[in-house]
Amino acid sequence: MRAGQPGSTETQRVLSPAQLNGDWSMAENAAVTLSANPIPFAVQGPSGACGPSTANTTWASCFPNNQIPTGNFNSIATSLASTYNPTPNYTSPAGDPNYYTWTSNNSVLDDQFIGRLDENFTPNNKLWLVVFEEHNNSLTPIPFSGSTLPGFASNNDAQYRQYIASYTRVFSSTVLNELRGGYTRLNFKSGNPVTVTDPSTYGFKNIVPQDGSAAGLPTISISKYFTLGTSSNGPQPRIDQTMQVDDNLSVVLGKNTLKFGYSGRRFQVYNNFDARNSGSFSFTSAGSQYSTGDPGLDFLMGVPTTYLQNSSNLINVRAYEDYMYGQDSYRATSNLTLNFGLGWQIDTPLNNFQQGGRGVICFQPTAQSTVFPTAPLGMTYPGDKGCSLAGYSTDYNHVAPRFGFALSPDLGALSGGASHKLSIRGGWGIYFNRTEEEGNLQNLGIPPFGLGSKDRKSVAQG
Repeated sequence: MRAGQPGSTETQRVLSPAQLNGDWSMAENAAVTLSANPIPFAVQGPSGACGPSTANTTWASCFPNNQIPTGNFNSIATSLASTYNPTPNYTSPAGDPNYYTWTSNNSVLDDQFIGRLDENFTPNNKLWLVVFEEHNNSLTPIPFSGSTLPGFASNNDAQYRQYIASYTRVFSSTVLNELRGGYTRLNFKSGNPVTVTDPSTYGFKNIVPQDGSAAGLPTISISKYFTLGTSSNGPQPRIDQTMQVDDNLSVVLGKNTLKFGYSGRRFQVYNNFDARNSGSFSFTSAGSQYSTGDPGLDFLMGVPTTYLQNSSNLINVRAYEDYMYGQDSYRATSNLTLNFGLGWQIDTPLNNFQQGGRGVICFQPTAQSTVFPTAPLGMTYPGDKGCSLAGYSTDYNHVAPRFGFALSPDLGALSGGASHKLSIRGGWGIYFNRTEEEGNLQNLGIPPFGLGSKDRKSVAQG
């Protein structure tokens, strides 16, 4: 199947033509007040040079009428604004005419295959096999946690595979057993830019992506305006695998139908996580030492609040689940059936195998790591006393009783008379959920395996 999917209507505040021409007297239908923060580099004001070692060292004193000569604008920012900042076409409910609205249409390719094979060896021995495969490729104009304006389309490619086999053996009219095995696999490549472009193409000469095959414009987030660039959380190629085996035995003894079973599962997640692969800039007036007072002007002048870039990280986790149960369905009377059962569930923790099995931090306030003796006090790793591959241990106390009933009361015409069309059912039980893999994101980039940079140096300087 190949189809276009209507996306959502996107609305973003953009830089106005007046602002791009240096007129910063208004923003959001209000007068702009330039800040008294220091100017970090030399600029040219209406009355002459401004910046360090001049008479006008602040934004407010340099540009008292909020008219900024465009020759001061950062060349990279000017080029990006010229290419990706669209002409406003929408007025907000508050009356601000500097918004842009558009519809992000997605393109989807989806192919599926399903097949089934049944083999009846004898009336009492039956086998069936099911194969399911799906390939889904989607292209979206808006990357996940990336640009909010057109120009940075993202590609997600998913392949699903599921194989199931079941063998049923009838031993007698009262004894039946089913053995089933299954394998499920997801190959998912997400957050890949459709157009791979090295940051140096845009003018960022000193930014080197760790994964060059997914390079793009650094994520540039401008508070109160828009975001440009590739996903700040990608690419994220991952492989999820689940292997499962089940066995269920059913025995009928008079009014009792007994069932006993076992289910075993093995979970595996292998996920490269290249967050901020091409770097990430933020422009926010709050908390910025050198901000002009407006994030949009900060962008044009090349004064970011922060710059972040991380090394590639990896999640490689594995866990097992063993579940055993026994239950009895007891036909107490012709219109009442009672169900009693007991389950026992053993969930092993998600053991982390990345970084040679050391990629986990256990916080033990008074312990000093012997695996990494220079680690801060309290930061311990697998191999240190009290710290495992998961950071916690298996709980063997997940015993789960359950009870249920089915009643078909005889209430005359209210219950359908002799046909007993009314049934009342109820149940109670204890169930346990296993740990979610997403929690392992907290182990990404932990020292000493991950590298990250955080800088407030201006774009113009770097």
